[in-house]
Amino acid sequence: MNDSAYGKYGDWKGWTERGFGQCDSSTARYFVAELLSAGLWPLPGRRLLELGFGNGEFAHWSTEQGALYCGIEKLDELVSAGHAAGYRVFSSESDLEDHLGASSLDGIVAFDVFEHLDVNQLHQTLGELNTYLRPGGLIVGRVPSGDSPFARAIQYGDITHKSVLGSSAIHQVAARCGLEVLQVREPAFPIGRQGLMPLLRRGAVKVARAVAFPVLRSIFLGNSRAVLTPNMVFVLRKPD
Repeated sequence: MNDSAYGKYGDWKGWTERGFGQCDSSTARYFVAELLSAGLWPLPGRRLLELGFGNGEFAHWSTEQGALYCGIEKLDELVSAGHAAGYRVFSSESDLEDHLGASSLDGIVAFDVFEHLDVNQLHQTLGELNTYLRPGGLIVGRVPSGDSPFARAIQYGDITHKSVLGSSAIHQVAARCGLEVLQVREPAFPIGRQGLMPLLRRGAVKVARAVAFPVLRSIFLGNSRAVLTPNMVFVLRKPD
C-alpha cells in the first residue's frame, strides 16, 4: 500500500495489533441492530465479505455469530494482524478473486469505506462486488451523509476521503451498477441494555432528532427524505 495519504493511518485511528478483533458490547448491539434493519440477519451460515475491516471488530463479532467471514483491507499491517488472529483476510482484489467465486456471497458490508473512493473507483468497486453476490444478496454501506450539514466534521475530518455521497447519489450509482436500492436511512441507534447515563443521553438524542429533523427537512429541503444524521446507511440488492 503506497498511498502517501494513508501514512500512519492506523496510528491515527488508534488501531493496534494488541487490540485487533476486540468488539465491545455497545458496538455488538449496533451491529445486531444494523444488520437486522438491513435484512441481513440471522448470520449463521451466511457468507460475508467486509470491505475495509480496520481493527477487526466486525470480523470478530460476525464470526462469533456464525457467519462465514472474509475481509479485505488496504493497510498491510492490519492484514497481517488479521492473519495472525486467524481470519480469512486479503490485501488486494486480485487475491480476493482467487478465493471467491461468482455469486458466492450472501452479503457485503462496508462501514466507513466508500467515502474513501472517488466516483470512478466507486462505480468500478460496486460493479465488481455485484459479481460476487448471489442473486438477492445485499450490500450494506455506511458513509458520512452528503444530505446533512451535521456530517462535515466526519467528511472533512479525514484527508483520505474522496467523495461526498448523498441519498440521491446512492440511487444514481446503484442504477449504473445494476443494483436495487432497498434502503437509504439513518444508522441504527440502539438504546437498551446500557447504564443509566448512556441510556438517558441516547434517549435524548433520539427524541431531539425525531422533533428537529422533520422541521429542518420541511423548512430547508421541501419535505424531502434527506438523511440528516451525520452518517447515512444504504442497503443495495442484487436482482434475482
